Amino acid sequence: MANYAITRTKKHATMASASYLINHHLRLVQVANADPSKKSKNVTLEKKDDIMGFLSEVPQGTKRNACRLVDVLFTATEFKDKRQLDEWVKSTMAFVRKEFGVDNIALAVLHKDETTPHIHVIFKPVNPKTKKLGAGYWFDGRAKMKAYQDRYHKAVEALGFERGDPTKRAHHTTIKEFYAKSEKAKKAYAEYHKSLWELYEEVGKVTLWGRFNPTKLQATLKPFFAKVSAKAKKVMGLKEFLEVDKTTAKNAKLLDQLEYQAMQLEALTGSPNPTPNEVQEISKVLGGFRSNLDKSTPEIEPNRESPVQDGIQYKKPRKNAI
Repeated sequence: MANYAITRTKKHATMASASYLINHHLRLVQVANADPSKKSKNVTLEKKDDIMGFLSEVPQGTKRNACRLVDVLFTATEFKDKRQLDEWVKSTMAFVRKEFGVDNIALAVLHKDETTPHIHVIFKPVNPKTKKLGAGYWFDGRAKMKAYQDRYHKAVEALGFERGDPTKRAHHTTIKEFYAKSEKAKKAYAEYHKSLWELYEEVGKVTLWGRFNPTKLQATLKPFFAKVSAKAKKVMGLKEFLEVDKTTAKNAKLLDQLEYQAMQLEALTGSPNPTPNEVQEISKVLGGFRSNLDKSTPEIEPNRESPVQDGIQYKKPRKNAI
């Protein structure tokens, strides 16, 4: 799977935004998607002694509606190990200091209390040419944004991170939307598991005499197989919103086994008058359902941690990360 380096910027025009961001990034307030037990793992990489005072100082000649600060996020699809993460932090901060200027950086924090490590940087956008506030120097227009993304990729590509397709727009999901889909995924999984047990219960109703009428048996069970298959496909489509990578794989295998057993059962219904050997084979197939269903896992919780939680959840990019 491709591993993309990701950066995203957000311009802010008020000091109220600054206060919120500082409290959030330094974890001075409770952050819904952060693990309090991992708070000590966060690292402050840069910090002005008086952040609010620093951001409140506006260079003379600056327009009244100018952007007062920029919040920049840096992360990646994944970090393979601690060494790659450490090198990424080092390379990213070297890029930040060079790109925005050491004197302009108000705060930089590495967050490790959420699913995917990421860095937040707050900087005062002082244009190095005019010495006035002007975020447009870096981010004004598509061409400048592309150039900025190119520069960041160049700074970290040696670590194995790829460049996304700059011609495609990234798609972002809000935390609220993410949670809604998580609940939808949990419900889909519950329905899937329920359909499995409905199939098992129906199999349990099959009497010895019923096994001598396989055509009727197949007609009875076929709708249940179809329901299981449909519910399983729905789960597979939402699996990124469940903490079930291993469990989903296990249930995919379970589904394959059930489909194979369904084919076996169908193959044994060719005759309205099965032989004792065919009846015995049918019994084996039906017995396989119980064995498989006992291995399935009914309790699955929704994934409460998106890849990046701060304000926006960044979905794993296809080729449009940066």
